[in-house]
Amino acid sequence: MEADTIDQIIRSRPTILEVLKDRGYDVATYENTSPEEILKVATTSALIPLLKIVATKPGETADAPQERAIVLYWVENACRLRVENDTNALWDDEAPEHYNPETDTIIVMLAESFHPVFDLQSAKQWVTRKARISYFNMKNLISNPLHHVMQPQFKKLSATEVGELVKRLHLKSKKNLPHIIYHVDMAARVLGLVPGDVVHFRRGSETCGEVDGYRICVI
Repeated sequence: MEADTIDQIIRSRPTILEVLKDRGYDVATYENTSPEEILKVATTSALIPLLKIVATKPGETADAPQERAIVLYWVENACRLRVENDTNALWDDEAPEHYNPETDTIIVMLAESFHPVFDLQSAKQWVTRKARISYFNMKNLISNPLHHVMQPQFKKLSATEVGELVKRLHLKSKKNLPHIIYHVDMAARVLGLVPGDVVHFRRGSETCGEVDGYRICVI
C-alpha cells in the first residue's frame, strides 16, 4: 500500500469516528486506537480487514432493533469499475459477511479519486433496496467538512419537528421545501441523510448577519 494511502487512513480515522459519534453511534471501542496501531494494520495486507469499524446505537423506538454503522476500507485497489458488483455483494445472504439494509448503514472509505459513479451507485442502492451506503475519498475526511468556516450549520429534524414546520410554513407537504441532494451534497453525505429527511441550516449573511432555512433530502 502506498505511503500516501496509509497517511490518509491514519489522518481520516478521527474524523470518521467523530461523524459516527455525531450521528449517535457508540465509538468508544475505537477512540483510543493509536496511530501506531493503525499503521501496523494498514501496512499488513492480511490485517487490512481489521480496519473495519462496527458502531451501534439503539433503534428509533424501544422495540426497534439495534442499528449499526459499518465503515469499510476499499483502499488496496481502485474499485470504480466494479463498484456495483462489490456493493451488491454486501447484501448477499449467502456471503460469509453480509449486511442488513434495514438496520445497517455502510460507509466505504476510498483511496482513489472520487467519481460520479459512486453518487449514482449510492442512489441506486437506495432506490433498489432502501440500502444506506455512502462513499468517501479519505482526503475529504482529513478534517470534518461540516466544521469548515464557510459551511452552514445543519441540524436534522425529527418527524415531530418536520410536522410542526409544515404547519408553521403553511406547506402542503414537506416536499415543497428546497432540496439538498442525497449523497452528492457533502453535507448530506456526512450527516447521513436519506431521501425524505429534512434539515435546518444557519449561515452567515452580509446583509442580515445570519440566515436560516430548511432543505429536504432528495435524489
